[in-house]
Amino acid sequence: MLWSHGRQALGGLRLIEQREAENASRLEALRSAVRVGLVDFETDRFSVFDSPDALEAHLQSIADKAIASTC
Repeated sequence: MLWSHGRQALGGLRLIEQREAENASRLEALRSAVRVGLVDFETDRFSVFDSPDALEAHLQSIADKAIASTC
């Protein structure tokens, strides 16, 4: 019985460690994306859209180009 509880506790600790590692990885990816975004902003590499429709058209254009390049 004690052995079983010990194994369950170790399994729980492994899950916590795995989640912490995944969270650390996600946090680093987020920090990296923020750095890229800040550099883009500071160097005026961004677009401003007058309306949600204009943004949607821009995103659709990007998607269409990406799809066409895979064919």
